[in-house]
Amino acid sequence: MHAWGLLTSLAQRSLQSFQVCKTLRSRIVTDAEVYGFYRQAANLPQPIQSRVRKLLFQTMKFRKMARPMRCKPLCLPPLAHKAFLINVKQLLRLHIDRNQATLIPFHFPKSTVTEGKHTSLIWALHNWSKFMKEHTMGTEEPCCCQKFLAIFPTAPTIEGHVVVDGLYTGLSHSAKIIFQSNGSNAFFPGKEQFLATATTCLEEWLTDHGLTWDIVPEFQDLVQAEWETHLQQVHPDALRWGDVVAFRKTYADFIFHCEDHEPKKLVAYCRQFYAETLNRTFSDPAVFKQLQASPVETLQHCLNDFSPAFLAKYRWGVNKAGRLPSAYVFPKGKKQYRKGRPIISFAGTTCEKLWKAVAAVLGNLTRIAFPNVFHRGSLPIMYKHLHTFLSSATEDLACHNDDLVGFFTSVPCDRILQACQITLDLYLRAHPPPRTTAEVRFTVMTNEQDTKFKVFRGKKRMGSVRTNEVWLDDIIELVQLSFTSSDFTVCDRVYRQTRGSCIGSHISPALCNMVAAVEERCWELTFHIYQMSPILSGLHNNLFVLRYVDNRLTIFPTRFQNQAYIKSLLDLEFYKPPVILEEVGDFHILGFNLCVKDKTMTYMLPTKPWQIKSPHSANSLARNASGFHSRAALIRQGTFPPEDSDAQVEALVELYISKGFPRGALTKY
Repeated sequence: MHAWGLLTSLAQRSLQSFQVCKTLRSRIVTDAEVYGFYRQAANLPQPIQSRVRKLLFQTMKFRKMARPMRCKPLCLPPLAHKAFLINVKQLLRLHIDRNQATLIPFHFPKSTVTEGKHTSLIWALHNWSKFMKEHTMGTEEPCCCQKFLAIFPTAPTIEGHVVVDGLYTGLSHSAKIIFQSNGSNAFFPGKEQFLATATTCLEEWLTDHGLTWDIVPEFQDLVQAEWETHLQQVHPDALRWGDVVAFRKTYADFIFHCEDHEPKKLVAYCRQFYAETLNRTFSDPAVFKQLQASPVETLQHCLNDFSPAFLAKYRWGVNKAGRLPSAYVFPKGKKQYRKGRPIISFAGTTCEKLWKAVAAVLGNLTRIAFPNVFHRGSLPIMYKHLHTFLSSATEDLACHNDDLVGFFTSVPCDRILQACQITLDLYLRAHPPPRTTAEVRFTVMTNEQDTKFKVFRGKKRMGSVRTNEVWLDDIIELVQLSFTSSDFTVCDRVYRQTRGSCIGSHISPALCNMVAAVEERCWELTFHIYQMSPILSGLHNNLFVLRYVDNRLTIFPTRFQNQAYIKSLLDLEFYKPPVILEEVGDFHILGFNLCVKDKTMTYMLPTKPWQIKSPHSANSLARNASGFHSRAALIRQGTFPPEDSDAQVEALVELYISKGFPRGALTKY
């Protein structure tokens, strides 16, 4: 039987396909041949491949055959020498060859071994999550500061409470190494711990591929034999499990977390001080309100907010088995850690999938309704616009760098709803419906990464693509539901955010961007209506305004700084109170230092010890150097003029070499 002819016939939507299926289910075709057809069908183009493999799978099910599983590599955490993973691969190859008779024909597993992860400092030391589960809001935690200060009398304190980070010079040598380490730095475990972890990974891989476990003793013997070589290859400066255990004993009474805008920094907080920071953050009556209901009652109340008809329409986006959002904080260093940035996690919540789809629709509507909005998309697009402006500017420029204070927590909910209605009106004005708005729907392709193709207007036509539909007439109601169904837990209490949209919700960036876009559109219309002189129309081509989340950069010729519309743009109340602009005081934007006088953009090299991963972290050198390659790519994208990027990449190379990286690992850029 000709394989390609059979697969082609099977792909037809005709009687010919039915006859081929009938033949495949008969005794004329052997099981091995069916497995061969299934393997060969992987070379067909889509969408034919999906149809043919589906029919072949139904044939296997009819014949009670085992379905071939997708081959997965064995993922193992490495040892300090490269030969270990190579030897494991050879051992797997021998085991697969010995068991060929028991494996599915044409679908033998591969002996590929990939590098897994060892435990990082963040996973080993961060205990704030456990503290959040055990702490009761409003109660006082024990303070260990006096006991600690008796040993370290020069330790930094805030209001009498100890807060230690890598900048404290009175630390012991081992503690200083850990505090100044990047939180992603991994450490090698002890032999017994590694053996248990690696054996579990191997057993899972063997089970997934239908292989016997008789290789496990051989693998454990291999680890035992390789361990001495591993210990000899471990760098003296590398962290070990014993170092982390001793460190945790010394700081057992402290809470370990990061700092706002410093996710890889390790900070030890006094338990009592950390609890007070939580209370101060969520006790602001203008933003948060404590509810008296229990988490179970609140969750049921949120589900009751959805009408039966609404649930039927959006059942794909509402998970009745989901949980309430939970909140935590990033303590702010600029506020002496007394308050934090409230983050509400929506992972695994009731409406997580729904808010993702609605956010994609709102983002698409905002781009259409406000084509000249100050928010200009992704980082590469922003760099491109800024470079174009700097290259064309011929006059002396003035620059203002501002920050929107409390952007997500300061916008009133009624303003968000008003901005949403304005956006819908402008969209319908540009794209009127054929008959009524009740017929307008948007299809969201959930797995599409490109925002240009993620959302389209109309009904889905592709059966093999996962899509969800959002109706235009429901958008206002959905936004209102995002406010009422976003109650969250903090430790053992339930809170509601009464102003703004939750930081951490998928829909929040789209909503707050919409509010800002409305004010920017009003300013733009005022400029076009009342400022039509030839001089001012020339300024429109020389004005550059960029808003990235809650930061705004404004550049314009100095000779126009006294014009009324420029003053209006620079007004700290441009976005209308309570949304207030605050001057930053520097010209740091998108990771670069902007100098409008020289018309240059220079990358800001990392200056703090915890911002660079150690070359001796318990991973391969390539993985440890990944941060360098990310920074080098950013330099190539954002540096202006572009010819300066070579010197800046070389400066980055020298910085990494000074941290212990060999130049050979940094030559890609």
